[in-house]
Order: sequence, then structure tokens, then C-alpha cells
Amino acid sequence: MSEALALVVELCGKLADVQGREITVPIPAAGCTAASLLDRLREGFPALAPLLVPGKVRVCINEAIAPADGLARPGDLVALFPPVSGG
Repeated sequence: MSEALALVVELCGKLADVQGREITVPIPAAGCTAASLLDRLREGFPALAPLLVPGKVRVCINEAIAPADGLARPGDLVALFPPVSGG
């Protein structure tokens, strides 16, 4: 079994309004996919769960938008961007 390490995730927009600008989530030492990260966040931070809609929230890993199977590793720069609207 691999050891869990912490990943700091920056929250932007409405996500930060709910939970603050940064949260820390445990992930395996080998990393986890962007989709798995969202699952972990929904479980660990219930207030964020309604906003973490798959396909709507953008996961950025090291300043690039990551696909669902993109891998986040401990030490990576990870940010979540909710959908934006306006006009």
C-alpha cells in the first residue's frame, strides 16, 4: 500500500467563497487523476460537493487544464476553476 501525501489545491471563484482559497487533500504518493481528485474533494469537503460537477469544474495541474485522466502528483500546482457566467 502506498503512503498518502498531501496536495495543496487552490480554489478560485465561487469555490473559494465556500471553502477559502486553499485546501489540503491527502493523495497517494503516486498521485491521482483529476477525476479522482474531484471525488476526494466531494467526500472530504461536503460544502464544496454541489459545486464540483464533473465536466463543469476545470482542474488545472501545473498551469494547464487537465483531462479527467490527467495525473496530479504531490508537489504539483493544482487549481480548480468553477464555471463562470456573465455578460
